[in-house]
Amino acid sequence: FENELTANSSSIKKPVLKKIWTAIRNSFRRNETGEVLVDNDLLLWSYLQGGLIETAGCFGCFLATMAVYFLPIGELYQSAAIYFTTNSPLWRFTDGSLVAGPEQMQILARAQGAYYISIVICQWFVLFITKHRYSYPWGLDMFYNRSTFIGVLCGAVIASLAVYCPGIQTFFGAYFVPILGLLPAVGAGIFMIMYETVRRYLRRQGYFGGIPKKNVNLLELVRTASTIE
Repeated sequence: FENELTANSSSIKKPVLKKIWTAIRNSFRRNETGEVLVDNDLLLWSYLQGGLIETAGCFGCFLATMAVYFLPIGELYQSAAIYFTTNSPLWRFTDGSLVAGPEQMQILARAQGAYYISIVICQWFVLFITKHRYSYPWGLDMFYNRSTFIGVLCGAVIASLAVYCPGIQTFFGAYFVPILGLLPAVGAGIFMIMYETVRRYLRRQGYFGGIPKKNVNLLELVRTASTIE
């Protein structure tokens, strides 16, 4: 009897969950084309592929900035309970110097600023990579849209002001970030391009689901719109 109840309850839950998931997907679906704003490919890229590469690049910039100032990376685990405050004890760095609490806080602020700028740098790469969905992530057509470069420039200016401008950096709690601390973000961006090149090559060869067939509804919509006077 208990087994029957368990089987019945599981059979009830599955359709409910399926209906909920369908309702969520349909909320992003365009009726005239049948396409969705958020699909499985987008979720996989954002959270399991490009998102992880970008996260690794950001944490790499954070640690690289601390390493530039000789902070012992191996002692970072649970170090916030002792260091990075005004009254923190002296901390012996890898170059042999003893660093007081205020200087520790400044180095932490530099590392946090590096993390922020690394997000902006990685998003520059993502911006150009995602201009193509199934073809390779390069080509002259990626540079035709002038608004793309205006957006990149605005992002660079805002990030630079938040980290390097004296008055604004104090408001955000950031400090000057060394160039060496930003190299992991550039490396992550280059790796994303290489990864996407291989992934799209495999998709074009039929792996991982291949390339979806053309959307007939979308083509019909374009034909209909082009015949309207």
